[in-house]
Amino acid sequence: MPGISRQVITHRLTVDPASAPVKQKRRYLSADRRDFVKGEVAMLL
Repeated sequence: MPGISRQVITHRLTVDPASAPVKQKRRYLSADRRDFVKGEVAMLL
């Protein structure tokens, strides 16, 4: 954008490069919610 400094609009994450990535725990859905989500996704596709 021509009037805004690039320093203002740039997003940076301060992450230690020596740290190892951590896998997050999987979140489970109940059976009724899972069926609802499957129906919504099928409708959108």
